[in-house]
Amino acid sequence: VSATHLFKVREGDMVVSGQLDFEQVGLEYERVAAVALRQGEREAVATVRRGRYSTEVLSINVFGVLSITPAIIDARGATVVTVAGEGFSAFAPIQCVFGASSVNATLVGMGTVVCAAPTTTTTGGSCEALDFNVRVGTRQTATTNVPFQRPAPAVPSAALVQARYPFAPSGFDTTITVRGVGFVSSPWGVCRVRQGTSGASQTLSTA
Repeated sequence: VSATHLFKVREGDMVVSGQLDFEQVGLEYERVAAVALRQGEREAVATVRRGRYSTEVLSINVFGVLSITPAIIDARGATVVTVAGEGFSAFAPIQCVFGASSVNATLVGMGTVVCAAPTTTTTGGSCEALDFNVRVGTRQTATTNVPFQRPAPAVPSAALVQARYPFAPSGFDTTITVRGVGFVSSPWGVCRVRQGTSGASQTLSTA
C-alpha cells in the first residue's frame, strides 16, 4: 500500500495482479489510511481519506474470475465447468452463479474451482448467452462480459449414411455421420435411431 495506490499481490510468487489508483480531490489526492482483510469473505476493507475532512470506506473483492472452460455447455445441465481465477479460499463457501441460478463449487486450489452447470430453459432451440459469476461467502464478482453459450440439445431431422442414401444394409456395421449445430463434447453422448412408422427406437454406440 502507498499513499495513493492499492496493489493486489498474488500469494506465492508475489506478482502484482491488480492495482487501484485513487483520484485527486481538490489540491490533494485520496489517501489510503488503513486496510483490513476479511478472510472469510475474501474482502479488503480500505479506509480512504478524501481531502482534509472527508473519509470513505471501500469494500473490495480480493478474488476474481480469469477464464472459464468450456465456453459452450448443455442446457440440460451437469456440464462440469472449470473456473480459473485468483484469491479463492476454503474459509467460506464458494458458488458458481449462472445467470440467476447458483450451484455449490469445489475448491481445487487458490486459483481453480469446479462446478456442475444447472439445468436452464432455452427458447427456440438456439444458443443463448448466460452471464457467469463466482460468489465467495456473501461477496460476488460483478461481470457481464463472461457469457456462456447454452445450446438446446441437438435433435437432427435427418442423417446421411454412406454419402447420400438414408439407409444401410442389415447385418453390417455402418458409420453414421450427423451434421448439425449445438453439439457438446460429452462422454455420455449417444446416437438414437427411430423407426418412422412404429415409433420404435434403438440406441446405438457412444457418439
